[in-house]
Amino acid sequence: MPLRLRLRNASPVPIEVDTVRLPTVREQTSDQVLATEVLHGNVREPLGEFFDANGSATDDNTLVWEGDCHGIKRIAERLTDGLVRIEGIAGMHLGAEMTGGDVVVDGDATDWVGAEMKGGRIHVRGGVGHQLGA
Repeated sequence: MPLRLRLRNASPVPIEVDTVRLPTVREQTSDQVLATEVLHGNVREPLGEFFDANGSATDDNTLVWEGDCHGIKRIAERLTDGLVRIEGIAGMHLGAEMTGGDVVVDGDATDWVGAEMKGGRIHVRGGVGHQLGA
């Protein structure tokens, strides 16, 4: 069963989740993942302020983000292996600097998808914003 992060409290201020990395969350409990600090504007806050979590990425190497994550930046940044799935809208810099793994978006994605990507695959089933693969 994958680790599922469900957006509970959307924010008009962007949230940068580059600290939530698949190799790290594979080794963590849901509570530890929710305690991970993310950048909310210019303030560090725990991921649990915005998301609920259940499951584990330990067995299947999969992380799922659920909801309208258009304001969630840097999902799957520097991904090296495994699967990151977004069930909804993905925010800016999705898959930036990836070197491996797969990202699947079951919706739209905003700007800068795959920026400076060196490997891996990103599949967006909806529309994509500006600077794709820049």
